[in-house]
Amino acid sequence: MDVVVAGEKHFEDLFVQWFPAKPSCSEAYVFFHGFPGGGIRNEDLAAAVANQTGAAVYVIHYGGLGRGKGEFGFLKSLNECLAFVDEIKSQSTFSRVNFYGHSWGGLVALNAAARCENKLGDIILVSPFSFVPENETVRHLLLAMQKSDAGFPQTLNIQDALADVETIAKQHNPRMLVRALKPRRVLILQSENDDQVPAAMNRQFAPMFTPEARYLEVNQDHSFTNRAALIDIVCKWVR
Repeated sequence: MDVVVAGEKHFEDLFVQWFPAKPSCSEAYVFFHGFPGGGIRNEDLAAAVANQTGAAVYVIHYGGLGRGKGEFGFLKSLNECLAFVDEIKSQSTFSRVNFYGHSWGGLVALNAAARCENKLGDIILVSPFSFVPENETVRHLLLAMQKSDAGFPQTLNIQDALADVETIAKQHNPRMLVRALKPRRVLILQSENDDQVPAAMNRQFAPMFTPEARYLEVNQDHSFTNRAALIDIVCKWVR
């Protein structure tokens, strides 16, 4: 039987949609989308994982994007996601918390994983920003998205965004925290045709995990537009 959404709520400015756990499962998954993230923001994949695993599944929309409230900021969205994860991990019903992150959401997922200590389960990263690009690279990316992506938050000030990125590079850089993570397993799916995250960066990143991440390059664009293929790979891995 297909799962149905159990509820929706706002946590600070985040919009959170969740699927219920089966009585026999004590694990949770938290899904973080990319920037700006497109319309579905992982809801299709989250439903498939909930159905496959029986775990509780939480789908996040950042403030100012999707159904989130307020205005978007990179540092603001990261801090709100970390506060949400702190709440989830404190629940005694969950023995493990697993994370999925695409693109910008990969950086969020890695920082969230660092909060979970002995409750950390699996990490699934899809063309993740496993590094913090130089400011000039970020500027070019944002300006290109502003012109081409209808979901780009028009209230986002580029200079404010660059200041956020500088802070994130100092305080939340995945390359600085990965060695301390103790996940059960890690899967990295990297787009072969990626115009935002160079495959070479994530090839270097995968061996930094203990145990080493399973790394796959797949025939997708950065947005992983072929959703059926993505869902198939992830559901086989979480099985």
